[in-house]
Amino acid sequence: MEEVKAYIESGILELYVLGQLNAQEQKEVEAMASKYPEIKQEIEAIEIAMEQYALENAISPSAD
Repeated sequence: MEEVKAYIESGILELYVLGQLNAQEQKEVEAMASKYPEIKQEIEAIEIAMEQYALENAISPSAD
């Protein structure tokens, strides 16, 4: 379980959600997510949090 906690805290999941990883790193994250439900849940939580942040900070275009 320490491995899972350290992996979650590493910041790689945030980079995964943002699409900032190379193909090998993406596969690693996906393998870890399929092996550990906690990692999959954390990815989903990050996605939701980022979507909420984007919606809360969206700027509507001017009418002009």
